[in-house]
Amino acid sequence: MKEDYNREGRRLWLIWVSLIAVLLMGVGIFFYYAFLRQTPTELIEAVPTDAVFLYEINDHDAFVGSTKTIQPCFNELFAMDVIPAYESVYQKLGGKELPITVSGHQVENKFSLLINTRIERHDFRKLLRALSIDPANYTSYEQYKIYTYGTNFKSLKFVYFNHVLSVSDDVELLKKALMQHTHPKKLLSDKHFEQLYAVAEKNKKQNWLFVHNPDYFLFLGTFFQQPVQQALDKLGSMSDWSAFQLRVSNNELHLSGYAAVSAEHLKGLGKVKPSSKVDPAEKMPFNTVWYSKEVQEYMTFIQFAMMGDSNQLMRYVAVPHDSLPASYSPFLDVTQAEQYKMLYPSGIYPVTDSITLPSAVFVSTSGTSGCFVDRDGYYLFAPSSEAMQTYLQDLSKNGELVDNRHYQFASTNMASENLVEFVSFNSGERGHFASLLSQKGAESIFAKRLQVFSISCSNVDEDIAAVYIYVSL
Repeated sequence: MKEDYNREGRRLWLIWVSLIAVLLMGVGIFFYYAFLRQTPTELIEAVPTDAVFLYEINDHDAFVGSTKTIQPCFNELFAMDVIPAYESVYQKLGGKELPITVSGHQVENKFSLLINTRIERHDFRKLLRALSIDPANYTSYEQYKIYTYGTNFKSLKFVYFNHVLSVSDDVELLKKALMQHTHPKKLLSDKHFEQLYAVAEKNKKQNWLFVHNPDYFLFLGTFFQQPVQQALDKLGSMSDWSAFQLRVSNNELHLSGYAAVSAEHLKGLGKVKPSSKVDPAEKMPFNTVWYSKEVQEYMTFIQFAMMGDSNQLMRYVAVPHDSLPASYSPFLDVTQAEQYKMLYPSGIYPVTDSITLPSAVFVSTSGTSGCFVDRDGYYLFAPSSEAMQTYLQDLSKNGELVDNRHYQFASTNMASENLVEFVSFNSGERGHFASLLSQKGAESIFAKRLQVFSISCSNVDEDIAAVYIYVSL
């Protein structure tokens, strides 16, 4: 009995010692991050983890200079109206190039910006003098000193801690950034963000934009009506973070980079590249309002839409002949094809129950009630014979989409071979794009100025997709 008692006592003693050790370790980690850590904070470590987007600015002059032409649009999409106020502070830092991060955080129904800049302590003292701020005139928060500076644009709050100058027009966001310095969980704790950030770190000469897709697409949805909101929500759920090199040229925005996409959503995409030499884009009519092209495991197909005479949107699907596997064909055999040609001399054939095609072809053709034509190495499906006639007439009268200068802008700014493409054209207040906007979107400067939007994916490597976005304003 005594031996059992001693054994039980040792077991309890070991449990208590283990619990105390774990507790002391946790306390030690907390005090290390809170008080003992002496190495300067990296800018990325001072960004709260709830960031919806993040600009890493490595070339300040290029960023500020190039975005002036589209500043109103940037204000709407990224709350950049605080930047002019920050510029009045930045110019007092001596005119030398400094690394900057600009992060956007959801505060109620809008974004607030946090701007972090890496400077030395003596530069901060010079900044206070240059801004004519009394060093003793501050608001205390924990052990930090928060200063206020009123500009011609906005009133800013700023604080200096561990080699980082943090600026915001939202004092609560500034406090959150201060707490982030000593918090063990960082943005880099997110596997997908860390993966993309490591890529960006290899090119420190470019300005980068990081976007948390689920949150940002939710924000973009407020510019559109419910059907588009649902589509954006779905698109946002397919990927986590994305990272883009940012370049602005006149009124054109170029974003080239990568998106972290789950393997589930990449399944089948680009596994087999069809050898088709026919580009369906060359078969779209001049007045196409949007199109999407996708290279799947079994075929290449393109969906596109144009407006009919009654201002009704009509959707079509085009599939190259040699993109279809042998098990799929609009005709059962050569004999049936000849019979169809005799029965329908116009060349517009009905879609019947005998036709077996991948379901993707019928997304836009209302089940089996549609029709198709067979011409120039591709099949084109339409929801009705009237829609097909509209397509053929527009093609004959106005030519192909490749002649449209807006399409030329988009195609020039995409890779030559893409697994996925989506391009939308804004044809004005009476166009299809305008009909998709919410009241907020209809009143936005961005929607009024937008001419072309395109996004494409050229290749996939594991769970990272190469993505290019082009916007013409």
